[in-house]
Amino acid sequence: MSTYKDKTPREHFVVKMYLFIAIPFMLAAMIGSAVTYASIFSLGPDKPLSVFHLIGLTLTMIVAIIVGLAVGGWAWAVLGKLVFGIQRSDIERMLASGPQFPIVSRYNDWCLNAVFGPRESRDQKIGR
Repeated sequence: MSTYKDKTPREHFVVKMYLFIAIPFMLAAMIGSAVTYASIFSLGPDKPLSVFHLIGLTLTMIVAIIVGLAVGGWAWAVLGKLVFGIQRSDIERMLASGPQFPIVSRYNDWCLNAVFGPRESRDQKIGR
């Protein structure tokens, strides 16, 4: 696994763009989930949290972080393609250097196929 120092300037740009776009989506999802959770269970600043509410709020935050980063990733991929000229190969290089989880890899591939179109196979490139 490569470190940030080992990346090219183009890869630095791709990572920074992802963080710049995806983190606000994650924070918005976290704030929205906390406010929604508090309003559903009528929690206020003067009412202490029970253990069950603390566990529920923690699980809600974990889901909100994942959903926020996923939505931010979609926004980043579309904006990156349309505005910043990021190509599928730039994103695939970035994803290849990280840990690989089967469900996440399939989701990332589906997202890239939706935004950039299906990846050309080797046979299509050489005209067979």
